[in-house]
Amino acid sequence: MVNEVNSYSAYNELTEDIFLNHTFDEDNFTMIQAFKEDTFPKKKVATKEYYDMMYHIFINCKLTATEAADYKYKCSKNDIEYDMNLIDQWYNESLQ
Repeated sequence: MVNEVNSYSAYNELTEDIFLNHTFDEDNFTMIQAFKEDTFPKKKVATKEYYDMMYHIFINCKLTATEAADYKYKCSKNDIEYDMNLIDQWYNESLQ
């Protein structure tokens, strides 16, 4: 069955079959988890350098409200995992 899951469509069909028809076993869940880990990008934890860069952008760059909202959105959706409480604080400061 692992060989069958080599694309997003095969993955979607398998998960639909499992959850809609309740035909699942432990091997199915193991295979799905392995596929997700191998296929989908992993998030990196933000380093001090990333936070320094975001702080500079929000606090020192005189962003418009639209630009600040765009950067805030990118932080929440990027492949780097930020502490959004800190980003929200800087976002709010940039709007003042």
